[in-house]
Amino acid sequence: SSQPPMAIETCAPALGFRVTRVADRRLANLVASLFDVPAPAIVTGANDVGRFVPDQAASVTSAVASKLQDVAEATAALATQAGRPAIACSGDEAHCARAYFEKTVPRVFRRPTDAAELDALLAVYTSGREIHGSHAGGMGLAIAALVQSPSFLYHLDHDTPHERATRISLFLR
Repeated sequence: SSQPPMAIETCAPALGFRVTRVADRRLANLVASLFDVPAPAIVTGANDVGRFVPDQAASVTSAVASKLQDVAEATAALATQAGRPAIACSGDEAHCARAYFEKTVPRVFRRPTDAAELDALLAVYTSGREIHGSHAGGMGLAIAALVQSPSFLYHLDHDTPHERATRISLFLR
């Protein structure tokens, strides 16, 4: 006996707002200005009109994810070279890392950050410090995580004052 075909349920989009991946050129400029490194060559296909919109399928391919990981790792390597601001420290290294993140992360995420986000990033720093055996290693892993973070790579259009300011700043670049 043959079974009737199973109905495939589709999920309603979980987001009720527009989500846009930052365009490659803008992403390169942001990386350069935020981490004081040369603008990387980024070619993922994200342009000024590419966006993720509710009710329309969109995906990030493994090739795009791999390119973004390469950019993140290269950025982290450059940002943590000797004498760079990201690793400058004249005291307790964990305290220096927290101070750097408190200053940098709100700019990276283009919005205020909370203690839980900073604590999570410090956990990444601590893991990197243990794995690589140095402050620079911890900072490098945390910077790579920031550059690959959805809060950095995507613009969420909630129409808050911070989002409006972000749209204006991205328009003016």
